Amino acid sequence: MGGGPSVPKNATWHRHAYEVIRQETLFTEGETYALMRRFSSFLDKNHCTLEDSVRADKLRELPEIKNHPLRDRILYTYSMPISGDAKASVIKNPTVQTLIKACENLTVRTITCHEFIRMLGAFHRRATFDMKASAAFRLYDFTADDFITVVDIRTLFAMMVGQNVMTYELDSVAQQMLKEADVDGNNELNQEEFKRILKRMPDFMAKFSFSIEFPSY
Repeated sequence: MGGGPSVPKNATWHRHAYEVIRQETLFTEGETYALMRRFSSFLDKNHCTLEDSVRADKLRELPEIKNHPLRDRILYTYSMPISGDAKASVIKNPTVQTLIKACENLTVRTITCHEFIRMLGAFHRRATFDMKASAAFRLYDFTADDFITVVDIRTLFAMMVGQNVMTYELDSVAQQMLKEADVDGNNELNQEEFKRILKRMPDFMAKFSFSIEFPSY
């Protein structure tokens, strides 16, 4: 018999949202309903819309990501400044330290139900390679310039293993990664070059996945 969450017969409020979500994720209608109900709990409500939002730091204890080394970066990537001005969060002359600090400052950012579902959709085991690769590129592009640079890679590793690693060690790893995948020789990776790296990583799909809770209602 079919497994997974189902939708109560009297529930109709989520239907429009599902038509949007089904174009962006591989979640079923029942899964979409369950995730919207989960998000509603952060608002102390029974129902919500895709536009409803909560402060991003309130999702730090989300079971799927609370122990993930990139937890704050994941939440930062799928959230927006409370002011609504995305440009306001762009860091000029970014360093590893300033980029990590920005990701940790989640009290000034909000995440919508829509982005909450998209976030989980990218890490779902059914997501395709292209879905995960696009999400990974966005996640690792700390400087938000549509390229993966030495600064991005250094920041990624610093968040993964800690900032106590020597700068020259991070630089060495970053430069080696760029050297292997930078086809046009401009010392940065575009999305296609980045995908080539991921395709050579046999465990990428598994590493970029986690189990998602779909409570029954």
